[in-house]
Amino acid sequence: MNKQGPIVLIEENKENRLLFEQIFTGMELENGLLCFATFAEAQRHIISEKIKPFLLFSNVLQFSEDHKQSSHQKNMFLKLKCPCFYFSILFTQCFVVDSSSIPAKSYFTAPYNENKFTEVINSIVRSWQVKKDKKKPLLKIA
Repeated sequence: MNKQGPIVLIEENKENRLLFEQIFTGMELENGLLCFATFAEAQRHIISEKIKPFLLFSNVLQFSEDHKQSSHQKNMFLKLKCPCFYFSILFTQCFVVDSSSIPAKSYFTAPYNENKFTEVINSIVRSWQVKKDKKKPLLKIA
């Protein structure tokens, strides 16, 4: 996981993208934010620029929108090796992504309250910032 990498957002709704941008700006993160309307756009940019993202957030509807691309999306996620989070403004059982089908770390419903939504995003990002990398050995004190 590249903790210094950008946070990727895949969301076609401009108002929702703006909300995420405001939240991440308010958090004063050193990570950049890359916004895309579709998985295809995100994939092209990430691959061509050889980007290693820190986190990926996507509207769950974006994931299920194009069934032909689903295998390409799964491959992209496997190559990214970053935590992927899916959210929805609407909550219906049919919108829940099976986390065993892709490397999703979590699914969450965006709270209707903007402050609550900010808290949820903040807690997700902060918890992954402090998460220890499994590949790094622990320091031994002699």
